Amino acid sequence: MAKLVEVREMGEDYGVGTFTLQSFCTGDVLLEEAPVVFAQSFVSQRGPAGVRCCKGCGMIVATLSEECERLACLARTMMQRESPVEGGTVSRRVSGDGDDGGVGASQEECEETQMPVIICSPHALHETLEEFAASNLFCHKVSMNDSDDHRNNGEEALLPGTGSMSGVRFCSDGCKERYLHELGGRFLSVLPTAGAEATLKSAATAIRTTSTTHNLQRPSANTIMCFAVTLDAATMEQTWPSKAHVLATLEYLVENFNERLLLILSLLARCLHDTLHGAFISSEQLQGRFAEKVHEFVLRFAEGAARPLTEQQRAFLRFSWKCVCRWLDLCCQEETGATAGPEPFLWLTLQLYLRCFWLLDANAHMFVVVSPLYSLLCLHVPTPQAVYQRGGENGELSRTPLGRQMDVLRELFHVVEPDAAHATGVALYDAATKINHSCVPSVRFVPTHGRVGAVVVALRDIEKGEEIRSSYIDLVAYNSRVERRGYLLSHYGFECDCSLCCQK
Repeated sequence: MAKLVEVREMGEDYGVGTFTLQSFCTGDVLLEEAPVVFAQSFVSQRGPAGVRCCKGCGMIVATLSEECERLACLARTMMQRESPVEGGTVSRRVSGDGDDGGVGASQEECEETQMPVIICSPHALHETLEEFAASNLFCHKVSMNDSDDHRNNGEEALLPGTGSMSGVRFCSDGCKERYLHELGGRFLSVLPTAGAEATLKSAATAIRTTSTTHNLQRPSANTIMCFAVTLDAATMEQTWPSKAHVLATLEYLVENFNERLLLILSLLARCLHDTLHGAFISSEQLQGRFAEKVHEFVLRFAEGAARPLTEQQRAFLRFSWKCVCRWLDLCCQEETGATAGPEPFLWLTLQLYLRCFWLLDANAHMFVVVSPLYSLLCLHVPTPQAVYQRGGENGELSRTPLGRQMDVLRELFHVVEPDAAHATGVALYDAATKINHSCVPSVRFVPTHGRVGAVVVALRDIEKGEEIRSSYIDLVAYNSRVERRGYLLSHYGFECDCSLCCQK
C-alpha cells in the first residue's frame, strides 16, 4: 500500500503525530501495517473457541472442515443456553425433531426450522459450504517439524517439559521461516532435534535432588514473593537446566499472572535475533549489545504513565525478570555454543525490563482476525446480485444456492459470540501506534481478514495535511469529561486536548 500518512515531530512537549498526505472520504483506508510483534491471547487459543493462528502472520490456520467443526460446536453451545434441554438433549429447535415432520409448513418455515440444525452440525455446515473448501481463506497447517504430524496423528508434538509455545503452527513455509528467524521465534520454541530428548532427560535427573525446584518451576504468588529477591544464578541453573524448562515456567507465569509477558518475550526474541545476527563476539559483549538493542527499541515509542507498583507487582517483576535472564542465557548458549556469561543479569536491567511493560501498556493494540467463514460471508454479501436473482413472471426474488449459503453464515454469526468466533490478541505497530488520541476521533482501527495488521479507516472526510486521531478508550464507558481525562492521564500520561474535553 502506498504511503498515505506520515509521522511528524510536534515539539518536545507533544511528541509525534500522524498526518495525512492526501484528502480522504469517509470509509477510506488510510493505513495498513503489519505488526512489529504480536501475541494471540490465551483465551482465544485455549478457550472454548480454540482458535489456532499462524505464528508468522496471525492468519487462522484451519481447513473448511476444521472451521465448520469449531463454529458449529460454538453455535450448539449457544443454542443450548438459549433453548430448554429435555432428557439431556437439545430442544427440538436445535435438534430438528418435530411432531409433524414439517407437514403443512411453508418452504420458508421449513428453511427456518432447518437453519439451527445446519449451524449446529459440523457435517451439515460443511456439506452446505463444501464448494468453498479450495478457497485461499482456508489452509492446511505447516508444523514446526512436519514429521511430528505423522507420529502424533496431527496433534501438536510437544517435548516433555514444554508448553504450547513449542506447539506452533504456520499457514505456509514462508511464514514458518519468517517466524523462526526474522521474528526470533526459534527462541520461544523447543525445536525437535536428535539430542533434545536426551538433554531433557538428563536435565530432569539433575533437578530431582532439589526440593524447591517444582515450586519455582510452577510458582505460586507466595513463592514469587519469597524468592523474587533471593533467587540467585546457581539456583536458577538447577531449576531451569534447559530452555524447555524455563519456557515452561515463563508460559506458566503468562497464563496465571500477566499475559502481557508473552508480548514482551516476543519483543525480546526479536531483539535477540538482531543482536546475534552475524555477531562473532563474547558472551559479555553480546549481553551489552542486546541491552543496547532493547534500549533503542524502547526509545522508538512513548512509554505512557509511570505508575506505582504494589509489593506483589514488584515481586512478580523481579522474579519474571530473572526467569527472562536465564532464558536469554540458554538461548545464547543454544545459538552460539558459548557458555553463559559470568553475570546472568546483565542482559537487561530491571528498570529497562519495567520500561518494556510500560511501553506495551501504552502502545499495544488489541487485534481481531475474523474467522475465514466470516470473511467468506463478507466476500459474497456486499453485492445483492451475487446472492439473489429475480425469477418468474411476478418478478419475485428466488433464492440461489449462494443466497442460502450466505443465510446460513449470517445465522451462524448471529448466534455465535464474536469473541469466540474470531481470533484476538495484542500487537505492537510502528506507525499505527503513533496515532494520537481524541475523544472525537477521525479514524478507527477495524478487524482484519486473513492476518494480523493495523487497518485504519476514516470515520469522516479528512483534509490533506490534517492530523488523524483515534480513540484509546471506549467513550460510552465514561459518564463525564473528568472521568475520561482522569483515565487517560493515569494510564497514558497525558491530558486530552480534544474539542470535546476542552469545551467549557
